[in-house]
Amino acid sequence: MYPSSTFRIPDTLIGKDWVEEILKNGRVKGDEIQEMIKSECIIKNTLHDEEVANSLIDIGGDDEDIKLAFKIVNYVKHMGPYGVSTAELKKQFLFKTHNLELYEITNLLIKIGMFFRTGVRDIRLVHVSENETWTIGLDDERPISEINLNSLGIRLKLMPWVRINGTLNLKVLQNWMYVILAHCLSCPFATLTNLMKRFNIMKPVDIFSLLEYLQTLDCLRIYTYVDSKRTTLLSEFAVLEERPANILDDFETIFVETDKIAIIKMGALRYKGQTDIDIPFEE
Repeated sequence: MYPSSTFRIPDTLIGKDWVEEILKNGRVKGDEIQEMIKSECIIKNTLHDEEVANSLIDIGGDDEDIKLAFKIVNYVKHMGPYGVSTAELKKQFLFKTHNLELYEITNLLIKIGMFFRTGVRDIRLVHVSENETWTIGLDDERPISEINLNSLGIRLKLMPWVRINGTLNLKVLQNWMYVILAHCLSCPFATLTNLMKRFNIMKPVDIFSLLEYLQTLDCLRIYTYVDSKRTTLLSEFAVLEERPANILDDFETIFVETDKIAIIKMGALRYKGQTDIDIPFEE
């Protein structure tokens, strides 16, 4: 059975230092999760090239990384409204990086709004200028906040826990997080493939997003095993290395490990004022 979505920290534990730390962390991480959803769902076509270059320099990139980033941008834009899959992106650019790894450049381009994530079976990256196929506009009768976002070139990408009027349905989000976490707890070292089969009514890309939220909350970690070297017929046998999973990894290679007190950390998300079901994304 899955845990009730009304789970709360028992009163007998309130006041203990380690519990108070978990509660504090839950409130902070809850805000981070909301920002993650906001950045993924609100699509703005207002980015300039200078912002890309400056952002890459801020995370340690050099001129070669900047050139590569713009090659990636042009490649994704050229692919039109359906964008590219992460597998296609790796095939084109995996071994062409300089100071920064490919996933670091890709994450930054998503974070600053040059690309947005979408897809069904796997993650696809689409240039922000091609967003109309995947997003909806909001009119004055359905404001995302008190601002008319259409006038600012902002559109909304829907997710199961985001309403059509642009508000976050926190109850739906938390219930899905509980269900996914409960399954991971009952099946130690579950794989993303296993979760996709168990929850086949949900898109795999949305399941991956839920795992990212749970990882942000420190309820679990998602990881994979990789061989960082190019493989050829003359390659020697090598033991695969474990590393944190990222959006460029194939879903079939992603594993999940839960924290021992994951359900308590999840409960902290709903403690003290964390039960509102309507949270508008304000600009």
